[in-house]
Amino acid sequence: MPLHWAASGGHADVVKHLLDLGVPTDNKDDAQWTPLMIAASAGKDAIVSMLISLGADVNTTNDGGQTPLHYAASRKRYEIAELLLQNGAHIDAQDKTSAATPLHRAASRGHSKIVKLLLKHNANCDIQDAEGNTALYVSCFTAPLLPWNYGLVADVSTRQHQLADDVKANKESHMACEEDRAEIAVTLVENGATLSIENKMKMPPVELANKGLARQLIRLNDS
Repeated sequence: MPLHWAASGGHADVVKHLLDLGVPTDNKDDAQWTPLMIAASAGKDAIVSMLISLGADVNTTNDGGQTPLHYAASRKRYEIAELLLQNGAHIDAQDKTSAATPLHRAASRGHSKIVKLLLKHNANCDIQDAEGNTALYVSCFTAPLLPWNYGLVADVSTRQHQLADDVKANKESHMACEEDRAEIAVTLVENGATLSIENKMKMPPVELANKGLARQLIRLNDS
């Protein structure tokens, strides 16, 4: 579709011309993508700004239930995410396929600046996706860095039982140890995660860690 192609390529003059000809701002393609969604995903800031100024729906969804903010968060489009939020984007929207929020998307990819932005706008960090995972949980085994200092949770020790776990009842600290995410495991313990909690196999986190990490965590826990 011409408007979609122009939006994805960042061709502002073509986008404006097509809109002036009467092409609907929220025209959807076969997958229910609007030009705004495509521009947000592609990182075309000027097109996003233009479409929003002309009344594009910032909360439109495609076949998978993703919004423009989902794609901005996934693709690390900070300025676009900020613009969408400033114009009423639903920060806790959950998609159809995995019930993931924009915060899940950003946290799982280690986009800490986006995480900080979403939390600044009061994103709910307790929402669970279709597998029962919070944003903190998915960040423990998929993200390169834990965005702890950006306030993903305030106190692991008091919230641990409220957060998601997997079929083995592994908590965030279990996952960080099992996946050999030393920096994440250390950060969790430094911020109050307990090493005494056991999974369904009656194993505490340190039993899933390599020997060096286990010793480091025990020293931290005892200090």
